[in-house]
Amino acid sequence: MRKKIKTAKTEKDIEKLMEKVISEVIPDGMRKFQEDFIDSRYLKKAKEISVPDEPLKLGKFFFGRQELLSEGCFKYEAASIAEAKFIMYSQKPNCYIVKIPEDKLSLKKAVAEYEKYIEGLKDNLFEEFFTQGLMTTNWQILRSEK
Repeated sequence: MRKKIKTAKTEKDIEKLMEKVISEVIPDGMRKFQEDFIDSRYLKKAKEISVPDEPLKLGKFFFGRQELLSEGCFKYEAASIAEAKFIMYSQKPNCYIVKIPEDKLSLKKAVAEYEKYIEGLKDNLFEEFFTQGLMTTNWQILRSEK
């Protein structure tokens, strides 16, 4: 019984810590792909493709073309890896059409900027989680010594 109570308390503490870290690192929420990473003028003249309502993943890369697949029967051959990633990152729940800009340079730049943002965000979250976790642990040790 004591183990169950201790485990439940630990899980609640971790959840509180995660909420605190997220509120400190991204208080306004995450930036959204397409809206925050590419100028809307590039999406005015854009190719539209239909996508399924299930996660997409990269398939084989062959002769400069990148496959984009889903667990179902969806298969799309993108003109480049950047285009395939752009489609993956643009996919949203209950949205079945993705706009792909014709300007390949802005497409590639948006994908690179988004990946850099996500990598930096991951690093910041891990660092803050580690720092806050150590502070919480040290505080609990000091409290238990009293």
